[in-house]
Amino acid sequence: MVYFFIATHFPELGHCLLFLEGSGEASAHNTVLFPERHSWPLDKKPRELRQLPPGTVPEASFGENEKAFFVVLDPLLPPEEQLAPWADRLRDAGTEPAKIFTLVDCAAAEQGADLRSFLEQALFHTDLVLLGNRANASKAFVRDFQRRYEKACYPCRFTLLKGPGLPQNPSEILTPETRRLSPLFDPPEASESELAAAGFPLETSWDLEDEDLADEEEERWLTDEAETHATESDAPFPDVSRWLVTS
Repeated sequence: MVYFFIATHFPELGHCLLFLEGSGEASAHNTVLFPERHSWPLDKKPRELRQLPPGTVPEASFGENEKAFFVVLDPLLPPEEQLAPWADRLRDAGTEPAKIFTLVDCAAAEQGADLRSFLEQALFHTDLVLLGNRANASKAFVRDFQRRYEKACYPCRFTLLKGPGLPQNPSEILTPETRRLSPLFDPPEASESELAAAGFPLETSWDLEDEDLADEEEERWLTDEAETHATESDAPFPDVSRWLVTS
């Protein structure tokens, strides 16, 4: 199984990964893949740590449930740019990510609009949000940050990290669950010939008498889709290097 992590506070992420590794919930055979240009932030290291260039997919069998990969994305590059090569490989293996996480440095996010913009792009790909580094963040900010995305109907879940970055419920963290908005890992749509071969009817069971209404509905959905695509793909990727905590 493959888990992805997006974070700017590497020490907290390191504690989280080590905790998951030793919790008994994680596989005994797991590998942490860390971005090559950054150093592992803690003295203690995972049992198996490999550093790779962003977007590099190692030669491995990703369909095996007994082995887990914890893949840390480089926060200085757009998430989709790094996830896309994995999407192709996992699709070929007949699988998808077990879960994609974003770890929020709440204290920094309260101060930095550019970091909040980064998090907005990250949460588009996220299944579970880990709210961390809350000691120096106001309770109002943490509450409002979560409510903002819930009101916007983001399907991702939120949970708190405690202490240096310890998940409250490791079983919840590692249980596979797809809640992300991003369609990047969705299976490709079947063609009409494939649907017909599978026995799916291709003709609709109703008629729209009002052709103007049909055209209006089609135009509205196409416009919505174009606006959504523009929002996620055309927004400039913020530079969050000043918020990166590496040790």
